[in-house]
Amino acid sequence: MNYNVPQYYRYIVLFKGEIEDIEPILQVSDMSALRSFNSGRMHLFDESLIPILPAIEYCLHMPRTEMDTYDTDTEVLDNAYDVPQEILIMPDMGLLQYPFPFQPTLIIYADDCLEEVKNRAKSLDAVLGAVSISDLSVNLLMKQWNVLFDKRNLKNGEKLADIDKQYLLDSEKNYYYRHFLRPDNMEMQIMFIMQFLIQ
Repeated sequence: MNYNVPQYYRYIVLFKGEIEDIEPILQVSDMSALRSFNSGRMHLFDESLIPILPAIEYCLHMPRTEMDTYDTDTEVLDNAYDVPQEILIMPDMGLLQYPFPFQPTLIIYADDCLEEVKNRAKSLDAVLGAVSISDLSVNLLMKQWNVLFDKRNLKNGEKLADIDKQYLLDSEKNYYYRHFLRPDNMEMQIMFIMQFLIQ
């Protein structure tokens, strides 16, 4: 491990599915045949992914790299690098059949995954371990941000001042991503922005 380079985090989300069902998304080139094959829908969203949507949302609230856990000015972060979230979504049986050439940061599995898959996920050397979707919470989110900061490569980075103020989106609160607004006075900032937009 290179201790002079910040860590990039990789999240794995497992859904209940069969490896044999994996086929190319576009099986036909004729759009009318494609529409009839998908009951008139053109989005081609696999319904077996619905149970893992909360896990994907959770991963989007996690840091992309260890730099996200440092108390760094947002303009510096904006201008310094543009790193997307690295989220691998795969059927549960893939965990048993394919080796990983990297150490995952966190593995989240759907509650209906096979016990064999859950046990395998827990046995892998993921930095934050493996959890089920039903275990995801704001408390876990805060704990995991702190663990990632503690396990950072660059030891001279100052801890994010509001690392313990994490929020998951829900139907009652529409919080913006932490890099754009400070969580400690976020509601006031949102109200200010709304007043500005209304004028």
